[in-house]
Amino acid sequence: MSHLLIYKSVTLYKEDLLPLQVPQMWLTDNQISFYYEYLTETVVNKSGKKIFLMTPPILMLLSYTNSPQEIKEIFQANDLSKQEYIFLPINNKTDFDQFSGSHWSLLIFVKSLNTFFYYDSLYQSNFQIATQFAERLAPVLVPETIQKDKFGQEEKVFNTNFVEVLSPQQENGFDCGVFSLAFTKFFVENVCDTKTEINEHLFNKKEKLANNITQESVTQLRKDLLMIINKLRKEKIVWI
Repeated sequence: MSHLLIYKSVTLYKEDLLPLQVPQMWLTDNQISFYYEYLTETVVNKSGKKIFLMTPPILMLLSYTNSPQEIKEIFQANDLSKQEYIFLPINNKTDFDQFSGSHWSLLIFVKSLNTFFYYDSLYQSNFQIATQFAERLAPVLVPETIQKDKFGQEEKVFNTNFVEVLSPQQENGFDCGVFSLAFTKFFVENVCDTKTEINEHLFNKKEKLANNITQESVTQLRKDLLMIINKLRKEKIVWI
């Protein structure tokens, strides 16, 4: 099967364009991965900010890894301990052999605030999965503290905050992936903007989200993504 575009870690094929051409289709890992690589190349790398957009394949490795040591190795391989912001596109995929699950949402870890922020365009659909990810990743993202349990025994604790943000909601059953990309784009651009004040209000201000991310803007983003891919294809460059 011949590819249409190789961009960083992502290879796109003809069928990868269908979810961008047909609005009623869900986005899969490949479209999410492509846009994360594209934002990293065109926005993050030019800003000098320590932001890591975790693509679905890396996230899947974390999903199926129960060993804290293996999680640490994945983080070390991607230099994640040095990042100030980590974006995680959460999916409810349960089978490693599945192409994708049925719902996307976004989890952002902000190191300076020691907080995970959760955004879901279909109210709490991935809440349990997101909290499990936060608990799984906390030991490699924050320093441990020692405290005594109710029996007086010392135990390691990794204290982080988890904030569910009231997010703009999709008006259909197929735009969750594009909403997650819209959330990602909004926060990446704000963090990279030197004029934006970085505090909890930036990540937890529902009014600002609602003003910037609407069903109409999400519909346009799906079209924009297709235009970006076609533009890169015409340049006939292997982006590595």
